[in-house]
Amino acid sequence: GTTPDFRIRVTPDRNERTVTVEDSGIGMTRDELIANLGTIAKSGTKAFMEAVSSGVDMSMIGQFGVGFYSSYLVSEKVRVVSKSNDGEQHVWESAAGGTFEVWKDELFEHGKIARGTKVICYLKDDQFEFLESDRLRDLIMKHSAFVGFPIELLMEHVKEESLEVTRQYEHMNKNKPVWMRPPEQVSHEEYADLYKWFAGDWQDHLAVRHVIQTGNVDFKALLFCPRTAPKDMFDMGKMAERFSIRLYVRRVFIKEFNDLIPKWMGFIKGIVDSDDMPLNISREQLQQNAILKHIKRSLQKNVFHMFTELAKDPERYKVFQESFSQCLKLGIYEDNENRQNIIPLLRYFSSKSGDGLVSLDEYVARMKPGQRHILFITGRTKRDAAKSPYIEGLRKEGYEVLYMIDPVDEYAVQFLKEYKGKELLSCMSMEAARLLDHRTEDDLKAELAPVCRRVRRALGDRVAAVAFGAKMDAESCARLAAAGGGPPTLELNFRHSLVKELGKRSDEDPETLALAQFLLQVAALDGSEPDDPRRELAAEESQALIQRLSAGDRASGEDDLPPLGGAGEPAPID
Repeated sequence: GTTPDFRIRVTPDRNERTVTVEDSGIGMTRDELIANLGTIAKSGTKAFMEAVSSGVDMSMIGQFGVGFYSSYLVSEKVRVVSKSNDGEQHVWESAAGGTFEVWKDELFEHGKIARGTKVICYLKDDQFEFLESDRLRDLIMKHSAFVGFPIELLMEHVKEESLEVTRQYEHMNKNKPVWMRPPEQVSHEEYADLYKWFAGDWQDHLAVRHVIQTGNVDFKALLFCPRTAPKDMFDMGKMAERFSIRLYVRRVFIKEFNDLIPKWMGFIKGIVDSDDMPLNISREQLQQNAILKHIKRSLQKNVFHMFTELAKDPERYKVFQESFSQCLKLGIYEDNENRQNIIPLLRYFSSKSGDGLVSLDEYVARMKPGQRHILFITGRTKRDAAKSPYIEGLRKEGYEVLYMIDPVDEYAVQFLKEYKGKELLSCMSMEAARLLDHRTEDDLKAELAPVCRRVRRALGDRVAAVAFGAKMDAESCARLAAAGGGPPTLELNFRHSLVKELGKRSDEDPETLALAQFLLQVAALDGSEPDDPRRELAAEESQALIQRLSAGDRASGEDDLPPLGGAGEPAPID
């Protein structure tokens, strides 16, 4: 017979209340109609029909292996008219009641077919929404936008002026599955057209990664990085439900996923197409599918590859950082598995970067000789960070300071302990202040020697002696050393700001006694439980003490006071 062009046509008919799906494929003979469609008694079909009648959720009809019978979800009767090259035209019909009829078509009620098949669905009374061409178009574009044969739909349009109704067939699946071609054969415009269509974006993408993987699992994928973040990027409720990756099996849409890539990567849009998975895979099977788990690992790896390539282009990477730097930092905070891959991608303003951004690699490469820390300061804006009094001396000494000015930085930096052996250090810490103190340990002890005598005199026989302790934590200002049943020895941290505060005062200063008593009180709490009631009392007394300290050094003393709050509460003075 003749060989018409291969195509698929979908025709809604309001008068007949039918939707007809017609193809110009190979068609079926009478025996093939019985063999392929007359399977109502077979186990899979029988299970499907029983599930339909019992009202089970049929969201993935393919789990029964009988995709054709899904038509009965919306149809009270289905008629199939078909003709192959080798046979005459026949009609198959069933109302899904367990029986079917097949007869030779002599009336040609649905027209003569040169070759191919028509599936005519007689819709149930509550399924007339499928007579709307817009509804059918949405379905076709969701599930079959990349099917290899052209799909034509009879579209209905109403002219506003005359209310005249026009109907004509329109080609639906014009989008090309460009991921099927080698990357070197795909133009930027073709990538952009596809991205804009499925991402709903009006701008071109910022970057694309074209994946063609062969081996244990064969699949193809396109991963796109947008230019701008959605306005609700950090809406935590929407973030958890943001569907980023579309899965296709042999160009047929199966499902959209929100968990094939980490949540912080949710701005990435992608298409994955695999020939290795069955079309009729259920949602439950998808979750356990080994192929999908392999794809998941590969997608994450390729997203990082795309970011790394993007970072080689300073202009484009600046756009990326402006839009998605907070997403990277959220990844630092919550993605243990990928944290080490994210860190090299981070960029910050710094005291030496001007209007540019600096990576941790660049920072480490230009550190001062002997510098062991990566210094940072937090602030609301770049201007605030640059004017912080905590960095003034460090800048004069030639140290570079990173400005962490994103809200998420304060959370992320908790998980940025070190990079390439260099510990991250806040400029507000005592240890950073000590970078400016070039005196030796012996120099400091000699300078503060009067403090021990002053505290001993203030405390009297409550202590056996006062001395500088060895190997004390930077945060600890004092501790007690047992003395065989007698009064303990009070050991002081000569580097602590409270001890330095005492060094500024005379024996007659009324605050000398208060400071000495406070040091003894804190030392007695060393090693106690967080909910020790004495901590609350000490915290109250420390607040009063802080208010009385001289304005010049008060901030330093405040920042360095030991935490005294009860269990589960933040320290009242920090």
